[in-house]
Amino acid sequence: MSINSRLRTKSMLPPSREAEYKTINDTINYVCTKIKKFVKKYLNLPQIDYVTCASYLSDLARSWSVELDNIKTSRDFMGMCKEHKVKNGSKRLETFEDLLTICDRAKDFESTIQQVWEKLVECARDHVYKYCQSLVEYVESLEIKPVEEYEDFITRNKDKIDVKIREMNSKILQYGELKLTFYTFVVGGKKHMSVMEDMCILIVEISQALKEWVNEDTAYPERLWQEAMFSGSYKDKIHDDIDKLYFERASHLKRIERRKMANKKLMREHSKYKRERDRLKQSVEVISNRLSRLREQIGETERELESVNASLNNRLPISPRQREDSHIQQDQLKQNESKLHEQLEVMTKQYGRVQRHLKQVSDRTYELKVEVITNRHEGEELQKQVISMDIDIRGQQERIYSIGKKSAVAKKIRDMKLSPDTLRKIHQEKLTCKPKGNNDHMEEACQIVAQNIGRNWKTLYKNLPFEPHREVSRIQHDIDVFDMISARRDRTLEEQAKECLDKWRGFNRHGDVSQLIDTLRIVRKPTLAEQLEIQFAPDGSYS
Repeated sequence: MSINSRLRTKSMLPPSREAEYKTINDTINYVCTKIKKFVKKYLNLPQIDYVTCASYLSDLARSWSVELDNIKTSRDFMGMCKEHKVKNGSKRLETFEDLLTICDRAKDFESTIQQVWEKLVECARDHVYKYCQSLVEYVESLEIKPVEEYEDFITRNKDKIDVKIREMNSKILQYGELKLTFYTFVVGGKKHMSVMEDMCILIVEISQALKEWVNEDTAYPERLWQEAMFSGSYKDKIHDDIDKLYFERASHLKRIERRKMANKKLMREHSKYKRERDRLKQSVEVISNRLSRLREQIGETERELESVNASLNNRLPISPRQREDSHIQQDQLKQNESKLHEQLEVMTKQYGRVQRHLKQVSDRTYELKVEVITNRHEGEELQKQVISMDIDIRGQQERIYSIGKKSAVAKKIRDMKLSPDTLRKIHQEKLTCKPKGNNDHMEEACQIVAQNIGRNWKTLYKNLPFEPHREVSRIQHDIDVFDMISARRDRTLEEQAKECLDKWRGFNRHGDVSQLIDTLRIVRKPTLAEQLEIQFAPDGSYS
């Protein structure tokens, strides 16, 4: 490329923001000054009698033997005045002076309006419209309030200015129609004076609208900064909410664990009582059977005893031997009956004790069963709450990511607006049109980490992997240099963190998001690591 072509390319580059502001303000001041001088010189004069002036012009034309239609413009009239040499007495007439004033005013107005109008339209379309932008194309479909508000302001103001420009063009045509001949121009003096005033007012209003636009553009970076700061404080609040959710989640998990252990114990106890209950049921059944047999034996003994008593009470004569045997049998039966009653009494008491014990064991078994079921249900409810908390945490993390992204874009647009070379950079980007690659994930991940790492950026930098290996003393030296530069330039923690991550990427060309996630876990930043996994590795490939 030759020197001339390089110079031409350089000259095609747009100027800086400050240069544009100066150009716009200088143009507006120039236009307003010109209009103010014209108004002061011509529009604040005493009222001219246009009817008398028109009559006097008609008399002059007759005296010159010239048709009124042949005097097209004020310039023609002035030329004829010189050609026909108007008498000194006539020149001193107030009406003639008014005609000369009309000519001078028209001449000044037309030259002034043409000059300032061209400058103003060029300033609006080639400077304000072109360079006082909201840079909304860089918001990446995000809802950033200052950008939306400024973009709405630009749309409304541009529409208002365009309406006034069209109105001004209409007034210019209307003014041209009043100048069919110089006579019609003088006759319609009040009308063309009104058109002049309207055109001056429109030019001033357009200038004020452009100045307001420039003022909005000047204040735009500060509003972006306030939005970024508000997003930062709101993000901190969400971080606090996430910490509370994590604390509550950990508490729930401990309660779930305790309930699981308690449930195991309750189930063991329930099984023990259940076995005891079954054993007692069997014992009750055995005792019940024994009681039944004892009652049957007592019944048989009583029947035998009655039979023996009956034989003894029978009046039929029996031998002494038989009587003695019957008495012996009677005594034995009574003894057996007495023993059986004693056994029945013992068994009945034992049966009562076993029944009471069985009831207690059965009640306790039921209570344990209810406790097991209740405990399990409460554990399931706690588990559902933990799942709900996980969903809330993920939602909050996504909100943090969204807010962080908005904040980053707001800061990016602010930096672009404040940078003196922004317009040149935009121009160069449009020329190069560099496509996005896979490294965008790394850039975006580093931006998220820089926004959230805070004061821990030094610890992060010390633990990041370097390929080839970088000595600890060199890493510490890098940190000291970052601190020194940050102190001089009053950098924020986010800017310092971004600087150190860029440095790491410079030394470690093969660095990727997985290394960043691993390092975040090493420095005990699991929430941030999880956020990067959600954003860049949804299938959990980074582990």
